[in-house]
Amino acid sequence: RYGIPLYIQDYSGIDDIHRNMETMGEILDHAQEATEAIERLKYEEKLIVDSTSSRIKYRTMVIIGVKPLIVAGGGSFMSEVIEKAGAVNAFADLEDKYPVINQEAILNANPEVILIPSTNDQIYQQFAEQYPLLHLNMIASQDGRVYLIDPDLVLRPGPRTLQGLAVLAKTLHPNIDLTEILE
Repeated sequence: RYGIPLYIQDYSGIDDIHRNMETMGEILDHAQEATEAIERLKYEEKLIVDSTSSRIKYRTMVIIGVKPLIVAGGGSFMSEVIEKAGAVNAFADLEDKYPVINQEAILNANPEVILIPSTNDQIYQQFAEQYPLLHLNMIASQDGRVYLIDPDLVLRPGPRTLQGLAVLAKTLHPNIDLTEILE
């Protein structure tokens, strides 16, 4: 109507971040800078993946919503991030990206790690009060492996996702050295 070009980005995986950066570089006439940034991100991604490849792959649940219970499923962007950070998505077998699940499904999955993308430091307490059976019976709760993660780093696909990937990898595997990326 107004003759203004519109570009819509679509993200279903980390490769889409690279593709969209390349496209935006071309659109904005900064293709060289975009290529250099993409190569740096790919290098950092490889460092992270290589540093976690021989580590324990914890069965990990990402809680997206508490009421109703929503987790990251197998087709989600978050599932790929979890795997590249050196874990296994406890709900990778679910086709929906962000399915609503019941308590029984969580008990059956019995995650070893729980990740909650949130800045609300009371969110897990709310979860535990809402679902005491889960809180008392999950390995992750019993072992104290429940972690809050900055949602801006892991839920919004973009160049900062690699920083989120590094933070996740370091959270899951505290002994790995990612100082080159996290500086």
